[in-house]
Amino acid sequence: MKQQTGTQSRLGIAGWAIILMAFALGIWSGPLAAQSQDADERIAYRVKPGDTLIGLSRTYFRKADDWREVQRINRIANPNRLRIASTMAIPVRLLRSTPVELRVDSFTGPVRIEGSGAPKGASVGLVVDEGSTVRTGPRGFVTLAATGGDTVSLPSQTAVRLVRARRYLINDRLDVLFALANGRATFSPTPKRDGDRWRVRTPVAVTAVRGTTFRIFHDADEITSGTEVVEGTVQLAGGETSRPLEEGFGNVAKPSGLLPPEQLLPAPTIVDPGRVQTDTEVTFAIAPVSGASGYRVQVARDAGFLDVVAQDVTDRPEASFEDIGNGTYFVRSMAIAESGLEGFAEAYSFRRQRVGVVASVEESPLGNGFKFAWRPQGEDTALYDFKLWREDREDRPLVAELGMRQRELVLTDLPPGTYFWQVTALRIAPEGIVSAPASPQKLTVSP
Repeated sequence: MKQQTGTQSRLGIAGWAIILMAFALGIWSGPLAAQSQDADERIAYRVKPGDTLIGLSRTYFRKADDWREVQRINRIANPNRLRIASTMAIPVRLLRSTPVELRVDSFTGPVRIEGSGAPKGASVGLVVDEGSTVRTGPRGFVTLAATGGDTVSLPSQTAVRLVRARRYLINDRLDVLFALANGRATFSPTPKRDGDRWRVRTPVAVTAVRGTTFRIFHDADEITSGTEVVEGTVQLAGGETSRPLEEGFGNVAKPSGLLPPEQLLPAPTIVDPGRVQTDTEVTFAIAPVSGASGYRVQVARDAGFLDVVAQDVTDRPEASFEDIGNGTYFVRSMAIAESGLEGFAEAYSFRRQRVGVVASVEESPLGNGFKFAWRPQGEDTALYDFKLWREDREDRPLVAELGMRQRELVLTDLPPGTYFWQVTALRIAPEGIVSAPASPQKLTVSP
């Protein structure tokens, strides 16, 4: 959208009062919000007793003579006589401010910070400067955190630019603006004061909040954005339309404007999430959700999913992950609607203890004997159980050796018949004993 300088100059005092109120409520989404891409974006300042334009310039503007531009913009006749409670539009580029620091709180995989200097890899505690772009590669995840508790979490294949993160001296008001170029992000700003601005921009929409939890995605190829409100309310602007978006609803935006809101899909249920994951891959089955075209499944070290370590986006109600080390994790899934909007999620905890065993049997060098042998898979396997039974008599094993340290066993003089046998690997963990039985194997002893 083009800059509306003429429109702004015609607004007058009453018009700017309305804009100021909209900013205070965090719901302004007219021409001024659309100018968030312009260097000449402005804030509204309410005149206090004793204010003069020249005095404000000396104290709060970058240059002492910047008052002349503000005088021209607002058509102020006398810079030393300002009407109390009137409002002025002031370009943010003229204002002195202090930076609001966002730091890397946690990350996994390839994450790159691109700023004024050479690109840098992520490190915990690294400050992301205003104007920097954060990019995550395949299997890359990062969470940024501000001192006040605001968090921004980016999954794989996402690019977000921190356009502005500052607090203006003139009114001690926060001004934070992110630009999501591609991918998706979860934003959790803490509640803001009246007049604070906290916004996220995509090429086709702007979302303004005062403190809530919401997600935004943008598909650069399709030129499509989406906003999903998990908690609270946001104000969404796209094209010529602006609307509040309530908790539990999502909205897709295209270059032509905002599509109708739609209700977010419910949180999928993960089947038996608490079972100990002992296999080579960590796997989850998901109870299908009506209306879902796919599922996003994430694994994190924390229940808030600020430290995500893996995710899988699939069109089937199941997910699998490789290279998940031992420990306690959390898993959640979001159902994806045909529109691309993702629904609610519920976090489940689970334990990962990689333990397993591969077993085989062969004739023993001893006469009329069989040698059963096995080798461990996983980490720190210490003990093994061995069991052998006749067909259909698993409840009455002929051999049951428990807690063995050796990795082989020789049995002799087995009568002819059909048997089954099984080895179970045991790992002693701080939380208790974790067992991983191998599949039973069949053994036929000929007469």
